[in-house]
Amino acid sequence: MWAPLVEEGWTKRRETDLIVKRGLRAIKQHPVDTLILGSSSFAPLRHVIQRKIGSQVVLVEASAKLASRVAQHLKTPNAPVQLPAGARKVRLLVTDLTPQVVQAGRMICGRNVKLEKAV
Repeated sequence: MWAPLVEEGWTKRRETDLIVKRGLRAIKQHPVDTLILGSSSFAPLRHVIQRKIGSQVVLVEASAKLASRVAQHLKTPNAPVQLPAGARKVRLLVTDLTPQVVQAGRMICGRNVKLEKAV
């Protein structure tokens, strides 16, 4: 529901605050240190998202260009395809667990990554 808010220019409306808060509810139930905004259309909502998720959470704006550069890096012969021994686990919580999101997660992480739907 966030993209239509931006498309309609509703970035500073009370309704937007409520919708963003509702959208983040499931994520806030988990210990989150970083939130990746998976669409460049969310950039205009960054201030609302940051206010609702909290200042302790780092927001990262993803883009098709970034995903493409990461994918290219992972295809190079010297790119790491496995986590080094003792590396911490990465847990990916997503609000929309579609095949496209799973594919993007695997492409970016360079390995068979398990995504969990934040409920």
